[in-house]
Amino acid sequence: MAQVQVQREPVVPNIGLNEKVLSETAFVLNTAISDEVILALRTTNYAYNVVDPRAAMFIDLFKTQFKEQEVLADKIARHIRGLGYKVPNLSEKLRFTRIDVPKEGEWPDCNTMITNLLNNHETIVQNLCKDRERVKDLGVKAIEDLILEWAWQLRTHIQTQTGGTGGKAQH
Repeated sequence: MAQVQVQREPVVPNIGLNEKVLSETAFVLNTAISDEVILALRTTNYAYNVVDPRAAMFIDLFKTQFKEQEVLADKIARHIRGLGYKVPNLSEKLRFTRIDVPKEGEWPDCNTMITNLLNNHETIVQNLCKDRERVKDLGVKAIEDLILEWAWQLRTHIQTQTGGTGGKAQH
């Protein structure tokens, strides 16, 4: 990830947190919103480009998740602004994000789309858990529960050649 700075507003909020804590929290939230926005763009792109006999089902799934990702990104953006920082623009989001950006000309099949989205969701949850350690004393709300739910929704759609559970036992 390229080095990127958080942009603070001229007036620092007087909410009982020192500048270092505000800056660290803003950095974590800028990274989180960047991951979510990039993933949302990938999700909506997949909705437009899925080709499969089950395409209608996947379009609905992708659109539902995209809408929920927009809501989450809005909540994160409002939190960033509430801390007195600017929400990163698109080029900054591309530098902040920790998920893989699709390569130009990459057009995966439906099952690979699901796997890619699942991997991205799980990566975001792993990163949020690490981030929570960085700001654990700040009382920042956890958002990984919602992302875990999205990952679960994707996991239920992973298909193998035999239509099984991807080789994992079910209990």
